[in-house]
Amino acid sequence: NLLNITGFEVPTVGITFDQSAGYSDQKIAEMENRIGTLKGIKEIKQYTSYDMTCVSTGGSEALNCDVYDNTKLYVDNIVEGKNPQTDNEIMLSTVMADRLGVGTGDVVYLEMNGKRQSYIVSGLSQGINHLGKKALINLDGVRRLDKTVMPSMLYIYSTGEVSAEELIRDIKEVFSDDTI
Repeated sequence: NLLNITGFEVPTVGITFDQSAGYSDQKIAEMENRIGTLKGIKEIKQYTSYDMTCVSTGGSEALNCDVYDNTKLYVDNIVEGKNPQTDNEIMLSTVMADRLGVGTGDVVYLEMNGKRQSYIVSGLSQGINHLGKKALINLDGVRRLDKTVMPSMLYIYSTGEVSAEELIRDIKEVFSDDTI
């Protein structure tokens, strides 16, 4: 499957937040609850991504880190181990693991905005997006580096009983009073 090769997680519908609107965890949870009442909703995930530096005894590399509130993804590109479950776990791409000289069970350090935290490599994934310079971490994990991190999108997955177009129409009706 082409999506597995690229490593992209593709929802049925994605909603991007206006970052200047000051969304809070409470506001995002309210949005999720409202969307969750619609017909055909299978799951909703919070998503964002950040550029940061990953450091090990084998070196230091810049990478792009996908951040989800729930890291159980639909794209299946795990080649070893598992998706990160706790706030101190990270999944690295095989490219990054090779460059850093690390594997599953090893400790790496993420650096962002002048802060540094340790993470255990929970698994390795394969993907070509960002030339393989990728990692996956959960929202609580990235908040160890910066407590102000907020999701930039909601990924909405359908059960298949409604089309993406119908889902978009229904979401717009629910949020006719809001800007989404």
